[in-house]
Amino acid sequence: MLARRPWGNVFCQLASAVEKYSRVLQVRVEGMVEKLSEEETVEYFHSRPRLSQFSACVSSQSSVVGSREVNRLIVAVSHN
Repeated sequence: MLARRPWGNVFCQLASAVEKYSRVLQVRVEGMVEKLSEEETVEYFHSRPRLSQFSACVSSQSSVVGSREVNRLIVAVSHN
């Protein structure tokens, strides 16, 4: 989501549902962001475990979720 925004607005909010101990909790993170250089991005990517690198390449990271219902379906599919 952030990757598609103009860099004039450096404030970011992220909300995500996390299932823990048979409960679904909402986690919210907010704060200032800054764009990393390509070199920093590549360095970070290669510091991740190999499976995480692969997952990042094939996932729909940075895409906008259309609605809560779409998000629920994504979460349900990923847990099966």
